[in-house]
Amino acid sequence: MSPEDWHDPLLDASFDLLTVHSRDGTVLFANAASRRLLGLEPEELIGTNPFRLLHPDDRTDVGEAMVRLRDQPRGTHAFLGRVRHRDGSWRWLEVVATNQLDQDPHGFVLCSRDVSDREAAMEALRASEARHRDLVAGAPFGMGVVDADDVVRFANPAAGRMLVAPGDLTHVPVGQLVHSDDRELLLTAIRRAVRERQVADPVECRALRADGEPLLVRVSVVPYVWEDAPAALVIAEDVTALRHAEQQRRISDEQARLLLESSAQGLVSVDREDRLTFVNPAAARILGLDPESVLGTSAHDVFHHSRPDGTPYPASECPLQAAALSGVPLSGTSECLWRSDGTPVPVDYQLTPVRGNGFGGLVMTFQDVSDRLRAQELVEHHTAFLHAVLDAIPSQVAVVDADGTMSAVNHAWTAFSEQSGGRSEDTGPGVNFFAVCDRVKGPDRAGAQASVSGLRSVLAGTLSTYQQDVVCTPPGSDPLHFSFRVVPLETSEGGAVLGYDDITERKRFELLSSHRAMHDELTGLPNRALLLDHLEHALRERTVNDLALLFIDLDHFKLVNDGYGHHVGDEVLREIGRRLLAAVRPSDTVARLSGDEFVVLCERLPFVTEAFRLAQRLLVSFAQPFSVGHTHFTLSASIGIAAAEDRTLTADKMLRAADQAMFEAKARGRNQFALYDDGVHQRSLKRVEQALVLRRLVDSDRLTVHYQPMVDLRDGRVTGVEALLRWRGGSSLPDPVSALALADETGMLGEIGARVLNQALRQAATFLQADGSVLPLSVNLAAKQLNALLVDTVAAAAEAAHYPLTRLTMEVTEGSVMTDVTSSLGVLRGLQQLGVSIALDDFGAGSSSLAFLRDLPLDSLKIEGGFVQALSTGTGDDRIIRAIIELGRALGLRVVAEGVESDEQRSRLVALGCHSGQGFLF
Repeated sequence: MSPEDWHDPLLDASFDLLTVHSRDGTVLFANAASRRLLGLEPEELIGTNPFRLLHPDDRTDVGEAMVRLRDQPRGTHAFLGRVRHRDGSWRWLEVVATNQLDQDPHGFVLCSRDVSDREAAMEALRASEARHRDLVAGAPFGMGVVDADDVVRFANPAAGRMLVAPGDLTHVPVGQLVHSDDRELLLTAIRRAVRERQVADPVECRALRADGEPLLVRVSVVPYVWEDAPAALVIAEDVTALRHAEQQRRISDEQARLLLESSAQGLVSVDREDRLTFVNPAAARILGLDPESVLGTSAHDVFHHSRPDGTPYPASECPLQAAALSGVPLSGTSECLWRSDGTPVPVDYQLTPVRGNGFGGLVMTFQDVSDRLRAQELVEHHTAFLHAVLDAIPSQVAVVDADGTMSAVNHAWTAFSEQSGGRSEDTGPGVNFFAVCDRVKGPDRAGAQASVSGLRSVLAGTLSTYQQDVVCTPPGSDPLHFSFRVVPLETSEGGAVLGYDDITERKRFELLSSHRAMHDELTGLPNRALLLDHLEHALRERTVNDLALLFIDLDHFKLVNDGYGHHVGDEVLREIGRRLLAAVRPSDTVARLSGDEFVVLCERLPFVTEAFRLAQRLLVSFAQPFSVGHTHFTLSASIGIAAAEDRTLTADKMLRAADQAMFEAKARGRNQFALYDDGVHQRSLKRVEQALVLRRLVDSDRLTVHYQPMVDLRDGRVTGVEALLRWRGGSSLPDPVSALALADETGMLGEIGARVLNQALRQAATFLQADGSVLPLSVNLAAKQLNALLVDTVAAAAEAAHYPLTRLTMEVTEGSVMTDVTSSLGVLRGLQQLGVSIALDDFGAGSSSLAFLRDLPLDSLKIEGGFVQALSTGTGDDRIIRAIIELGRALGLRVVAEGVESDEQRSRLVALGCHSGQGFLF
């Protein structure tokens, strides 16, 4: 037979399924084994792609394997997968695939073998192992295997959880897992099981937990074999909670014993024959007994043998023995027991039968009530005392029950009732308070009914307390004012305490205080609150535009207080009030707002010009000399007038308009009046807008400091710098001088001055000369900065900036010093003591006297720039500057020229002897 003759029978007889596939997986050949493995005839497979027969979970792995094999000519790849049989079951096939795309036969040759039985056996083995692992892993106690070297070879999860140990316990010496004091005990048991193959008795030891908490475990050790070598199986059970429970039970028993022994109540137990079986320390102390000597004796004979009067108490009549015999619980109060010294002791007691297997006696608890009986006597005495105290209270007090019936009243209540024409039997105990109030007629009835409502609310619990002022008018008497109050009685029966306090005098004082609250204490004139009330009323009631408001502010009144004292200033303000009242009409309202600000409200004016005439009269009145003691002086005032032309005008708006007009009068030169109009309003708004702009510049830190050099006029050498305030970015602010005046007016000058000083000192510390020293710095001071805090402020700022005070000059003007000469001189001298130089700025523009210059602590004079501007070569306009220079030399002061703008001015100043200057020329 030729090979071709036996080739086909051999393929058909093969136990394995042999198939040939094209590149795209189509079956080109299949042997007869397809009937057994797949239940399909070879002809059913040929021309199909068996990929559809694969289990969905295996298609990805098989597909990827075939893709990799396609790129490996003559390569071989083995894989495992499930294929659906014709009967619907899944068969595991182990496939060996060979890439023969470049050989004959061309394609993939697959040899597939049914391994379903093997896989089923493996799955059963894996399930068995999983169950074993689950059994060990799920065990509630720790299990582990320890080898002959005392090293852990296996530990279940419970062991790890028990020890709270990080990581795996295997390969850890078992001795490291227990307390050092218990280590030898455990190792002995393990070695006995490993080496002697004997089961050791369970041992208890302390396991070491990772969190440091103690853990008591009960360990059983039995022989075991691990990897064909002797080992020990260690089973550990956590008995911490068990031992803790046992300890708690012992503690509980001990606590029960201590409770019985430490109880303040006496406790004894007797058996059915009345024999004492237990006496606690409290009972022994109360009755004066020795427990050991009385146990087993009759309780009746020991402490209950006599009645309270001392006569014998027969046992047949003793309730204690009756309860012991009958087993019926019994309690009583103020029973008499007897101490061992023969003295009686009153007690409250409770008899409780003890039942076990049948009746077994009773337990008697009792407490000494001697103190309570004595307290009852004290309560009776105290009640009498309280009645006496109640009668001593000057207020009218009554006690009512839950329905309003009076149960007690004090002496003041009864006396007032009699003085008011009533009878005590009509208003005293036993009378219903609601009925008394219902009899009140006339104007007092409303207050009486309010009292009824308040008391009902307190009795009902809807109010915790109640208080109201009521009026009572006795016949033929003035009205009396009372504060009626109700306080609930905190008792189970309810009720309340009523009180009437006479507040007639207080009401009179409140009326007086109300007047004071609406009037100025110094002048007696209406204050701001009363003025606004009158103004609002006048605005509501007017029928025509007949209202005007005059806002009056005294000019330079601060000089009066500072120069002559506040007592003089107060007298001047009182005189101002009198002059205002004398000048206005009777229908006008004069008020003092605050300080030196006054307001006149004029109603029913025929023309607004009448307000002008009044303002003129006031200015004339103020011009008259003021005389206070031996002091005589004159004052002026600035007056703003606002007319009620707008029907929607409010009191606040009208007052603000008059205030703005007053500022307009001050801006025009003071000692005059100004009428509020749109121009005043616009200028006021502009001033407010500029103030807001300045505030934003300060808050956004956009203020900056520029530095104008001071030079030696002879050679142009820079000898110092002057700090000048500027700001970054455009704004609606005026020039720096006007901006500082606005800052002064709005109270921002101090903050701005402090910022300029600190910034200038910090930056000047970096302006170094050739020799390494810092350039001298000049900083201007305003009048409001010349206060007691300035010296410390300058010292602290210089220290923070590391700038030497000896290189600093503070510049002041004559006007700023004259605001408060005494205080300013003190501040300037304090600065000089720090080493700071003082310069008088704009000299020549004021009216300084030689005496004033002599008293000022000056170091230099600065010639006002206007004189420098007037200089011209060859003219005689230099006489004032020459005089200032000579004066500075005579006083030993350095002279600096301001406003130098041309070389001609510079040359002329040098010729006159002035060697220092500053200005736009430099």
